[in-house]
This record gives sequence, C-alpha cells and structure tokens, in this order.
Amino acid sequence: MGNFLFDTSEPIQSAPPNSSSSRRDFLRHLVVAGASVASVPLLETQGQAKPSPFPHLVRARVPFPHDKDLSIYVGVSSKWRGRGFSTHPLTPPFKPQPIKNGELKTDFAAFPLTEKPTLKEFDRLLLTRMPLLNDPDWYAFEAEYDEYHLIFDVRDTQKRLGRVVVTDLESGKVLGLRHSNREHTVVRGKLLFPWARTYCLLSGYDLDGEVLFRGIASNGQPDTWVYFTQVQQFAAYRPPTVPPAPLKESDQVSGPEGDPYNLKGLDMPGQPVALYSIGSGWHEQTNDTGVSNPLVAPDNLQLYQKTNVLDSFLYLLYRHHDRLGMPLLPPQFGAPPSLGLQPAFANLLMPPYSHNVGQWLGKYFVRTTAFLVVPYSVARNEGLYSRIRTAFDQFSRETRGISDKFVESLVSTFHVWLESEAGKQSGLKQGMVRSAEDVKMLYIEEISKRLIVSHPLYVEVSFAIEVPFSPPPGPISGRGSVEIISVAPGVPDSPPPPSTRYYTLDFVNGRAKLRLPKGWYCLAKVAITDLPGYSLSQNELKFDSFSGSPIRFLAMLSHCLTLKIETDLAADIVIQTKDGLSLYSGATHYNGKTNVFVALTVPPDTYSIFATERNRRKKPTFLKKGKIMIIVSVIQEETFSLILTDQQENKG
Repeated sequence: MGNFLFDTSEPIQSAPPNSSSSRRDFLRHLVVAGASVASVPLLETQGQAKPSPFPHLVRARVPFPHDKDLSIYVGVSSKWRGRGFSTHPLTPPFKPQPIKNGELKTDFAAFPLTEKPTLKEFDRLLLTRMPLLNDPDWYAFEAEYDEYHLIFDVRDTQKRLGRVVVTDLESGKVLGLRHSNREHTVVRGKLLFPWARTYCLLSGYDLDGEVLFRGIASNGQPDTWVYFTQVQQFAAYRPPTVPPAPLKESDQVSGPEGDPYNLKGLDMPGQPVALYSIGSGWHEQTNDTGVSNPLVAPDNLQLYQKTNVLDSFLYLLYRHHDRLGMPLLPPQFGAPPSLGLQPAFANLLMPPYSHNVGQWLGKYFVRTTAFLVVPYSVARNEGLYSRIRTAFDQFSRETRGISDKFVESLVSTFHVWLESEAGKQSGLKQGMVRSAEDVKMLYIEEISKRLIVSHPLYVEVSFAIEVPFSPPPGPISGRGSVEIISVAPGVPDSPPPPSTRYYTLDFVNGRAKLRLPKGWYCLAKVAITDLPGYSLSQNELKFDSFSGSPIRFLAMLSHCLTLKIETDLAADIVIQTKDGLSLYSGATHYNGKTNVFVALTVPPDTYSIFATERNRRKKPTFLKKGKIMIIVSVIQEETFSLILTDQQENKG
C-alpha cells in the first residue's frame, strides 16, 4: 500500500520510511470498502494518448552549502503510472494512467559535516526537491513494478573525489559504491532499489578517506498522500422514554425521537443543525435491605456505549505511522469498534430501606469526520497547502444539513469554487484535493443521573400495654410517643430521612399501631391513663423499627402483696409465675438475724419460689407453691421461712 500521512494542522511531515506494502492495494481496498463504488470497475484513460507529463530532463547539479566546489544531482527513474483524477461521482477518486518511462529530480538533503544525518532534520536541509508535475492526473504517481533507479552525479572542481558510498540509513549496510574518474572530478551512479526503500544515505570521500559530504536521498514519495479532516456535528435521534416518565415536569428532552444508530430522516438541508439531542431514561425500584444497592439504568439505555462507529472502513486501510512514530489516526479510529468501549450510563445507588425513582439524561450526537487527501507533491508546497486548508475550513462552516457523504459534498463544493473568480486566483486546481471517506461516530454522553424520588419504606409496628396478673375489668387506655433516635445498629448506610422524627401513640383497649420508617433506632415512651391502681413496670423502651416484633409494656397493680422470704443461708432467689415467667430474682441480704429477700407489689396469682445456696451452688430447692389471695386495697405482707437442705420442700 502507498504511504499515507495524517494531518493534524501541524507542519507537513514526510512519509513513513520503508513501507513494504503495495501501493496498488490502496485503490483496491478503497473500491472494495466504499459501498457506493464497490461494483464500479477502474477506468482507463480513453481517447487520444496524452503527451508525457515529465518535463525535459536537465541534470542540473546544485552546489553544497558547505563547499561550493562540490555539486550534486540526485534523481529517480522508473516505469511510472499516474494516479489519475476522476470527478465522476460514481467512480473511484483515482483512475490509472498509461505507463510512462521517466526520470525526475528527487529529494536530497545535504547535512553539515558536523551534524549526524537524521530524518528529523530532512525537511529543513533539503537541497533539491521533486517537482510538481503540471498535470492533475500526475500529481500522484507510483512505480509500476515497485522498484526504481536512484541516479546521482557528483562533481568536484578541486579534484578531491575518491568515491561515493550509498548505505542503509538505519543499519549502515553498504548498498552501493562508485569510484571517481581518473581526474577525481566526477562520480556517477545508478542503483536499483525496491520502492519500499524510501531513504538512503549518500557519503562522499576524498582520496584519503576523509568525508567530503553527507546527505539523505529519497525516492520522492510521489505515491504518498497527506490526510486532513473536516468535522460536522449534528443531533442524533434520542431513544424514546421507556417506560414513560413518572414525573413529566422533570422530563427534559429535546430533539427527534428514534433509534440513535439510524441516520435516515435526519437530513435537513439549508437549515441550522442542532448540535445534539437530549434523551431521558427512568427506572423505579425498591431496596428492602439494610445495605445500599445499585440502581441500574433502564433496559433501553443499558446497551449504549459512549463511542459507536456507524460508518467507517478505515480500520483495515489506514494503519500507518509517520517517521516520527506518531499515529496517523486518532485513537477512536485505530481500534476495532467492539474493543475498549464503556457503557454510556452509570449506575445510581439506592439507600437502605428505600423506594426510588432514578432519572438519566443523555446527550446524543453524531460527528462525521471527512477524510480528504492531498498528494504529497502538492501538500509539501506550504503556500498551496495553506490555501487548501483555508478554503475547506470555509466550506465546512458553510455546509448546512446532514450529508450522507460529507466528504463528497466538500470536494464538490471545492470544484465549483475553483470556477469562481476567487478560485481562479487561488492557484489551486482540480485534483489537488480528493475525497477519501467519511467516518461517522455516534457519541452518547451522560449529562446527569440522580434519584428524583427516594422515599423511606415503612413498616407497621404494634404496641401493647399488657397486665399479666389480675387484669382490670374494663379497657386499658394510654398515651405515648415514639422518637427516632439514630440509624439502627447493623445498618451501615443511612436510609432516606423520614418526614418527621416524632410520632404519637394512642392506646385503645391496650393496643396501638404506628407506621414507622425502616432502618431506624427508636425510643417509645408510654403512660397509662384512666386506670387507677395500675402502673407500668417500664415506661420507656428502645427498639429497631424494622424488627417487626410487637413492643410490650407491662402494667402492675399499684397495691399488691409484699412477699418476704427468709433463708438460713445466703441464697439466690427466683420467683416465677405459673407460666414460667420470672417476676423477681435477686440475692438475700443478712439483717442481723437471718437472710431475707423481699419482693414488693406481687399481684395475686400462683407462684413457684426457688432458692439456691449462693456459696455451694446446690440444686435449687423447691420452696413454695400455692395460690395466694389478697385484697388490692390493703397492703399485706406474708413471710416464708425456710432452711436450705438438699431436696427440701417447704410449704407455706
């Protein structure tokens, strides 16, 4: 394949060295890859044969800057075929010309003897250049058989010449050697090289082996193209909002609705083009867990990537680098479209115990990059190339609407402009700029994502005032409050804050219910109303709102039996109800006479009393079991005396 350069509005660079691929492949790939020209055969020149495009050859030598007594001519010859220029819209931009034999002066850079020859300084030190042929069909041409002759003619009026050595620029390998004539005034040479050898080093030596000159010669690179681009951006279709937006006032969409990958129907010639569309997506989901969980984008947005190739054949065609090792194409044009892409829309995060509605806003636009080619023989002329870039910048700004073939529109505009007075005065001609291809890229950018709604989840919590002993004959009434204190233990992230942190409890028949937000630690405070003679054993309780278990408050008679237990030894006492509920427990204390445990406000019921010697830890001794009847309005006291012995049972 021929050599290609990619212009990034930097100074013109020379072509890549030692490209080994066939230049004829470029046209073949171009025809196969372009859908509009895939079936069109290459067109040969028809009609009367044109005269040779090559000027009359005069091997004029040019003096070296560092030594005016030394002069050199460097040229190339081969069987050439021109890259003809075609203006027909259905033909490839290149049409082959008849083969011509010819020799042309070529590029040669002369280096000072104190400076090492490098390609980096090649353009700066050019001594001779290959001329631009005065024929649009021969602005670019190629060696038909991928080989050429390098011709050089060196003269020295001081008769110092000994030999000229041609070497490989990178390895230093000798490629050819020619000695001077007997007078040591002339060295001539003609070496056959493959076209892939773009550069070589010419070194001249005197009779003593001292260097007289050094310079880099090239094959002129007439098959090389410089690429530059023009960019057109327009709004793509935005995807439909599926499901419909739950909050219409927040659905900030603009632009036409449809498939973002479809470009049909977007053509609006003569009208200003919007730079992008804005589409929205919604997803509603509940997180009924104690940890934060992702809220993914809706199904119709999950498959979109940030960068999408819609139309391009450049992946297989333009894999070339310039001689400085810089990539010719931007990164998005240098890799297959399926690799290295990222989802366009990221996840949101749902807090624990929450109901959420997420919204994603995306920007959708297409950039059409028109790749245009300029023959290197034209582009190296800075005056011509600068006028080309200025003209195409203007064409691009004036283009309105969405062109299916943006690059062809630009070149067509260029051809029309050349017929105008300004075009005729520009010095530019048809064939100096040719179309390569468009690259259409769909870009999808996330503008924003947010939780439009994030409400707490609520759970119904039951509260009860229970009287386990001697319940009253009438209903139990009470009032209270619940305060949200903090995030519940074991919940790492904060749930959505509730609308209020304080709630009121009203008990009816000893029962109350509240809807509380999940995931919080709460404090309940309760007091009995309209129930004389009863009081709560505990009027404050802390609980987790998501536990779901009833919150119980126990009520006791205010005037009950005082139960005194005396033991002969220090003991641990447990008083249990008939249902096995531990009512009182504790240790006896010595009052100077005996060991005593006092249980106050014991309601009427049947109890079991257990005592365990504190030091010996014997098995519990069954002390008392029986039914005790008391009158609520009178304070009573009953004393049980017992001796702790193994398996002893005392009844009172």
